[in-house]
Amino acid sequence: MTNIPQRISLVSQTAAIIRRDLQRGVWRDYLPGEIPLCRRLQVGRVTLRAALALIGREGLLKVSQGKRRRILCKRSRKAFHSGPKRVVVLCAFRYHELSPFVLFLISELQGQLHAAGYQVEVHADPCFGSRNSIGAVKKLMNQVHADCWVLMGADAVMQEWFAKLNAPTVLVGSLQRGVALPCVGGDYQAVARHAAGLFLARGRRRIALVAPKLQDPAVDDPLRKGFFEAFLPAAHHSDCEPVVLYHQATVNNIQSVLAIRFKSNNPPHAILVSRPRHAITVMSCLMRMGIHLPRDVALISLGHIPALDEMVPSVAHYSINWVVFSKTLSRMALRALRAGALAPRQTLIMPQFHPGETLGAACNY
Repeated sequence: MTNIPQRISLVSQTAAIIRRDLQRGVWRDYLPGEIPLCRRLQVGRVTLRAALALIGREGLLKVSQGKRRRILCKRSRKAFHSGPKRVVVLCAFRYHELSPFVLFLISELQGQLHAAGYQVEVHADPCFGSRNSIGAVKKLMNQVHADCWVLMGADAVMQEWFAKLNAPTVLVGSLQRGVALPCVGGDYQAVARHAAGLFLARGRRRIALVAPKLQDPAVDDPLRKGFFEAFLPAAHHSDCEPVVLYHQATVNNIQSVLAIRFKSNNPPHAILVSRPRHAITVMSCLMRMGIHLPRDVALISLGHIPALDEMVPSVAHYSINWVVFSKTLSRMALRALRAGALAPRQTLIMPQFHPGETLGAACNY
């Protein structure tokens, strides 16, 4: 883990830690910006600048064009890889936007790998999910050395780029078609198929999948695929109607999408909600429209957060075993660190179904 300077001789201790990291080759050509360094060392900018000035006078750093601090100290290849090996986790959201599940995975990954003698460094920033995500990663690679990368929910572009990079990488989430990376994720194609099948078995024929709009329509979506697979055995029923209601992941837009659909001549008999926090929004919107759960429409959340346990009526949902998932991820990262690479294999963990009142009883429409 990154050392944190004590409050005695704070400037000199901060300089000592930065100097040691320079010698170990933590960064390549340039130091990170002041704000990331302040967060890493938990010091103020005044203290950091005084420490950097001290190191600069020693000839280890030079302020170059754009006021970036270029590393001048010579490092051998051996020095660059000295010290504990480092796993760098990339998340395309800010820390306060990360789900409890992702925060749990990061915490367990840090604990389990630290016990094995490795470091885990987390970089959570929307830039890793933006149009210039590859540029952001390249910039990070010039600042931080990683012996293994863990990608949390990377999009198709990021997955393809890391697959071509041929660096030890483990993906958390859904592997896109044609991408060769080791991956651990939930089997949400099977979950969507199973959930839609539960509704069909209860006589609910018009079923809507409520999910965030895909940035790239060509991206392979396991939820959508599994959802439509459930209707194949019931294709002879003319009243079966699967529909996907895409939204912008905002409360207002979810409300608008639902209002349009329920005012139509064919409102859904049942709803599958892809994300648990959106399930709360959907339930609130339906209640506001005077639609009774589950008498008028049934609902299943395809994921779980603790807030669902506080809802009335109780919410039917799927939940993944967090401990099993975290141990699987840690084992994959350890194998990648020790072997240098892993076979591009996808490991899927099936979430467990938990019945709730929103599932509703069998009915005939």
